[in-house]
Amino acid sequence: MLVILGLAAVAVVVALSINGLILAAPVELSFRVARGDGSRPRVRMRWLFGLVGGDLGAHGKKSAKSEPRNRWPRPRFSALGGSFEPRFALRVLKLAWRLFKKFDVREFVLRGRVGTGDPAQTGILFGISSGVTGFVNRLPNVDVRVMPDYTATVIEGEMRGTIRLVPIRLFPPLIAFFLKPSNVWAIIRLRKAGT
Repeated sequence: MLVILGLAAVAVVVALSINGLILAAPVELSFRVARGDGSRPRVRMRWLFGLVGGDLGAHGKKSAKSEPRNRWPRPRFSALGGSFEPRFALRVLKLAWRLFKKFDVREFVLRGRVGTGDPAQTGILFGISSGVTGFVNRLPNVDVRVMPDYTATVIEGEMRGTIRLVPIRLFPPLIAFFLKPSNVWAIIRLRKAGT
């Protein structure tokens, strides 16, 4: 009997260590989104050093038969009523920031062309966006270029990038968030108010 318990304990330890090793392998997400050329967004995932992966979206041109979707969905927060808690929202934003810091941006490229049809408004828009673009371009592995079009009303461009993350690095912030009883009770209250 003791031998069987020992083998079971060894099997559990081996299974947990294999799961830990799998979660310690980096996941790499590559994406491409373009506006103006009619193509669909494309996301490719690679995991376990390229052994597992694939495309996470449709490719090619959009079909002409696509049915129109509702561009203005109903707000979801209307069901919450007065139960919205600003402190909880702040804690959720802190969690999102902590999770975001675990991502490693390998490449981010944004190319765009923007025009309002009015040269003065386009100049104002381009002047404001130039300050933001200059700040963003100081970040490592980021390249953003937005060009003005003073003659036409246009918004088109392309965004592509590669993001890498190690799934096991996401657990400490998530565990710390869900171990706080105030967060759990706020989630329960929001769920009850939403139903």
